[in-house]
Formats: sequence, C-alpha cells, structure tokens
Amino acid sequence: MNDEFKQKQKILEEYNTNLQTIQESHYKITKEIDSLKKVYMSTVVDKVDSLNSVEQILKDYFKETNPFVSDLIRNKIATLEGEIDNISNKLNALRGLIVTGVNQIVKPEDKEKKMCPVCFDNEVNTALVPCGHTYCKGCSEADRSRYAKCPQCRTQINARIKIFFSI
Repeated sequence: MNDEFKQKQKILEEYNTNLQTIQESHYKITKEIDSLKKVYMSTVVDKVDSLNSVEQILKDYFKETNPFVSDLIRNKIATLEGEIDNISNKLNALRGLIVTGVNQIVKPEDKEKKMCPVCFDNEVNTALVPCGHTYCKGCSEADRSRYAKCPQCRTQINARIKIFFSI
C-alpha cells in the first residue's frame, strides 16, 4: 500500500505540472507571436496581417480547449487525491494496529528510550514541522517529495528538525 501511495503521489505531481503547463501555454504562444510581429513589421508589412489571423485562431483555440483540458486534469487530480486519502486512511489504520501490537510486545524499559513509532529500531531524533511529531532520521526522511506528509497525522511536512534529549 505504501508503494501504491507513493506512486499515486508521483502521478498527482505530474498532473499538477501538466495543469500548470496548460495554463501557461496561452501566454507563451501570445508572447512568441508578438515577437514574430515585431520581426515582420520591420521587414514585410503584409505578413503582419497573416500573423494577426494566426494569433486570433490560436486565441480562439485556447479559449475553447484550455478550460476543457484544465477541467479534465482537475477531475483526474480530484479523483487521485480521493484515492490517496483512502490509502492514507488505510495506512493510518494499519499503523494504529501495529502500534497497538507493538505496545503489547515492547518492554517497558524500551518505551522509556523514546523509540521511533514507525520502525521501533532507532531512537527518536527528528521532529517534523509544523505538527511536531517525532521519528528517527531514516523514517522522517522516507518520503522527501514535495507532498510528503506526517505518517501520524497526515499534515504536510514543511521541514525536519534534528532534536536532542539531555539527561
């Protein structure tokens, strides 16, 4: 499930990039046509009219297709976000079950060591910002994507801070 979650996050990032590209394409083409007009104005005046015609056709095309394509991608993004949330809920339930089982197995003296709640192998040494949940360095950096979320509360991670415990 974790691999499926990561794969869907990657696809979501691609969809967001595609949506941004589509939204910016109209402006890029308009800018290029303006550059061409400047070049043709200095050389051949009657070609400017044909450029104006091409520009109008492209503007009309983008007015019709951009909203349609953008809506399609937004729908895919919404569906994918729903699937990601569903997987997140399943993973959280599974983690809760694992924590309950581990709490019954782990010795009381090991509980005092502030063990990582994900791997139960290493001591806690990293805090996630903004939620403040703590993990070992390896588990806190398991997902370094732009959309990384806290394994416990699913809050988006802004930063990771090394923490120290003094006796």
